[in-house]
Amino acid sequence: MTTYLRSDLADLGVTRTAVRTRLREGDLVRLRLGGYSDNDPVMLRERHRQLVAVTLPRLGPGTSLSHVSAAVLHGLPVPDAHLGRVTATRWRAGAGGGNGSVSLHTFSRPLDPADCDLIDGVPVTSRSRTAADLAMVVSLRDAVVMLDAALHDPCGGEAIGVREEIARHLHEARSRRGAGRARRALQLADGRAESPLESHSRLTFDEQGLPRPDLQIDIRDAWGHLIGRGDFGWREARVIGECDGRIKYRDLARPGEDPLDVLMREKRRENEIQALGWTVVRWTWDDLAQPRILCRRIASLLIPS
Repeated sequence: MTTYLRSDLADLGVTRTAVRTRLREGDLVRLRLGGYSDNDPVMLRERHRQLVAVTLPRLGPGTSLSHVSAAVLHGLPVPDAHLGRVTATRWRAGAGGGNGSVSLHTFSRPLDPADCDLIDGVPVTSRSRTAADLAMVVSLRDAVVMLDAALHDPCGGEAIGVREEIARHLHEARSRRGAGRARRALQLADGRAESPLESHSRLTFDEQGLPRPDLQIDIRDAWGHLIGRGDFGWREARVIGECDGRIKYRDLARPGEDPLDVLMREKRRENEIQALGWTVVRWTWDDLAQPRILCRRIASLLIPS
């Protein structure tokens, strides 16, 4: 894990705005004032799993992990700031609460069996129930990012029936605090998004008034052969938008490939797309930290010449 002083980041061209964005998104951790380190989301989530393992046995029967903790086990994105406490639900009547390491939600009747799952032998709320519960307690932006992931089908596109299930849970919870915000987040969510960077980018485009792009568009040659797929596409302007995150390139690596192999393969793909008359624009988390500059750059490509 690499550590940095503020002066180190400045020397690397990382602005204060970019530092704040990296802290918010979990790319960096503040060790002290002016001192930072790289963050490892996998490690943070593993530590949360360890916290669950030592906490859940103390919560008694009838308790299921929910909200943040259930989301971690379901593999849904969770803001790092929420990972310090185990979140659980149980059916015994009484006020919710907990202590420094546990946030406990209580209900007067047992959870519906359809709302319960077992993951590695641990009782958790179902994926759709977890998504609905968590969407009510995080910010609108974090809820959209999480719901994008909850709706995503690993085979591509949006999973069938999941949006309806989440909507049903939110309707049943319509009197609870945060339900209205969660319903708004579900309206904004799109299961075609394949990463948090894509989700945040889409929300930023809306906030900045950029024309709404299509997601995951296929680029084919004159014979119909698939050349590549773009994260975003403005078809009329023939502009492709690509999010460049470290996780994306890690996931694109084939067995035995190093990052340079992936980079060269992506470069060849981009050249083929450009040869078909498309313009490719790329951005990173750092670019997204300066949304007006990024959106002006994209908007300039959408103006007919």
